[in-house]
Amino acid sequence: MSVSSFDFDIRALKATAIAASTEQTRYYLNGVCIEHSTTGPIFIATDAHRFIASNHKWISVYAAQFAPAIIPLSLIKRIKVARKVDIATMTIEPKEGGAILISIYYAGATYAENSIDGTFPDWRRVIPQSCDGTVSQYNPAYLSDFAEAGRILAGGKCDVAVAVSYNGGSPALVRFWHEDKTVQSFGVIMPIRTNPVMQSPPSWTQHAKPEPKPEAKPTATVQDVEAAALKADEIAKIMEALG
Repeated sequence: MSVSSFDFDIRALKATAIAASTEQTRYYLNGVCIEHSTTGPIFIATDAHRFIASNHKWISVYAAQFAPAIIPLSLIKRIKVARKVDIATMTIEPKEGGAILISIYYAGATYAENSIDGTFPDWRRVIPQSCDGTVSQYNPAYLSDFAEAGRILAGGKCDVAVAVSYNGGSPALVRFWHEDKTVQSFGVIMPIRTNPVMQSPPSWTQHAKPEPKPEAKPTATVQDVEAAALKADEIAKIMEALG
């Protein structure tokens, strides 16, 4: 194939890369796969627990067809997003021997590396076509990453809500970005096994019950004391007479 070059929003690439794996044994997941489509380039990243896919509409021109390529995460990390500079230019250039050179020109600098030599998994197979609403549990760190991806797409201007379409023990859809005129992005997340859910709070969270007050003992009056003393004197005189 011939060289293909096109403009794109760098934030779409950086946001998608949030889901890329850093596990070396799965080297083919250590980057963002890019695919050509009629609507625009598609960026996909996954670590097998969650993934992010972003469709970036063509800007001004329709780029020449190119084969899927995996942009190394190391290349993406080298690019620091500058304020008020969103558009970058990517060039995909096939080389002899099957290598593919990925070049990104952004903010006055060029970043280039060969694509990862590997086969990216068929990510479309894990996308649920519907979700049944059965509640499940998810890794909170992944949910936080989706929020970060949305924040990147928003230019860091605001916090982004994450909405999960529950799907029981199956993959669930994640929405963290509203569709705009340029980039559409969504995620998929796998559920995790957790402890049984709590049906009620622990007993120690309740107010302690006050201990019962001891019964009040009657207090002797002055008359009672004097009567007891007289009785004691009488008993003493009787004992003396007996003696």
